[in-house]
Amino acid sequence: MAPTLTGQMRRHTAEQGYAFAGPVTIDLRPAPADTAVQFHIHSRIAPAKGRES
Repeated sequence: MAPTLTGQMRRHTAEQGYAFAGPVTIDLRPAPADTAVQFHIHSRIAPAKGRES
């Protein structure tokens, strides 16, 4: 499922003219059994390498 979602994300961003400052990852995790959804999608921003905050 993640490769399909990644492909859709790349196509959408290209169509919209978006650019990312670094790599984008998609992390799917099983949702708890007591919810109506199957997965939770988690995202985060990774700091650029070679830069200090």
